[in-house]
Amino acid sequence: MANANRNTAVADDVIPVNPCRVRGAGEAKRARTIEPASLAELEAIVHGMPSRYKLMALLAAWCAMRFGELAELTGSSGRRPACRITTIHAR
Repeated sequence: MANANRNTAVADDVIPVNPCRVRGAGEAKRARTIEPASLAELEAIVHGMPSRYKLMALLAAWCAMRFGELAELTGSSGRRPACRITTIHAR
């Protein structure tokens, strides 16, 4: 992110050169292609999990939340009451 900000500053003639230069940075190749779980696979994964982790798995899949973000979520943080989640099934 700092590199992108500095590149913009160079392009706008705010600074003469980008001090955030790391040779080869941003050019890493993935070792393998990541295939997201299908809806059926996600359902099977969530169904097989303990109840306390099901919501975390669904939030991770649908909201692209990382583990650290999920781990910080609590039902009641002391500032507001715990929320109620209602599930609606549509056909």
